[in-house]
Amino acid sequence: MVKPPSSLSRIDFKLLYSFQVLIEECNVTRAADRLCISQPAMSKTLVRLKDVFNDPLFTRTAYGLIPTPKTNELALRLPSLLGELQDLVDGGKFDPGAWSGRFSLGLPQWVSEMNLPLIVRAICEQAPNVQLASCDMPQDYLEQLATGKLDFVIQREQPVPEDFLSTPLGSGDASCLMRIGHPLSQQSSLSLEEYLSYPHIRVSFPGMTDDNTGIIDQVLKEQQLSRHIAFDTTQLTAALETLLNTDCLMVGPRHLTTTGSYQQKLISMPFPEPLRFPKLPFMLLQHQRTDNSPAHRWLRELLLELSRQSLQS
Repeated sequence: MVKPPSSLSRIDFKLLYSFQVLIEECNVTRAADRLCISQPAMSKTLVRLKDVFNDPLFTRTAYGLIPTPKTNELALRLPSLLGELQDLVDGGKFDPGAWSGRFSLGLPQWVSEMNLPLIVRAICEQAPNVQLASCDMPQDYLEQLATGKLDFVIQREQPVPEDFLSTPLGSGDASCLMRIGHPLSQQSSLSLEEYLSYPHIRVSFPGMTDDNTGIIDQVLKEQQLSRHIAFDTTQLTAALETLLNTDCLMVGPRHLTTTGSYQQKLISMPFPEPLRFPKLPFMLLQHQRTDNSPAHRWLRELLLELSRQSLQS
């Protein structure tokens, strides 16, 4: 008869799931809410976890719970371990409809505008017990993927360290956006002079270009040209609402004019012939620690399918 190691005999494996939730929330009250238990019960769970791992695990500060180095180390391994345990219990078959958990995505705002409604609808249909959280693309997205604060990121293709997994999604189709009724809206094409004679809105997203300016600005700079930026922002909704109420022009995905809440309000036109907007290839990025997780594999396939559809539409 195989005798389990003494350390394993001390663990109720439900503690590991509770620990994962606590790592994600860094807040006892929010973790308790997600686990549908009381705050005192969650506090007792934390005490048991401290005893199991012989570490404080978190430091209490005015800003909430701060993970100790031990917790950060465990956070790299827990998701895949929990996935393997789930796979073991389920006999190798992952059923998203029966799975309960949380995923966090980091997305540029205009990718969110295109993809998130489709993603949330699909998750609600296939996995009603899953909670999805999203955020604007953080500057430290690689660190957040490595520590488990993010599960997936959609970002433009670029080299990444070897412990990250990237999957190509295809290229976005950018065009010149303007409001319906704009003085140029009845034309079939734009001249370079017309394009440069109107004010522009620039939406800047971290990591989208090497110097965090607009790609079209880089194209113009190569031709020793520039445009007048009337409004520079990182907020897509503010940019689109401003676009509807001014004669500004904006670079954006053509998809915004064909689906969603802006399709009856905006039109897209090709850039002037001298301005060849480069293709902007995107990738789905995750840390390799999640590669063997059945839940992450399921969501990855869903994200790949829906993201490729929206980029090609």
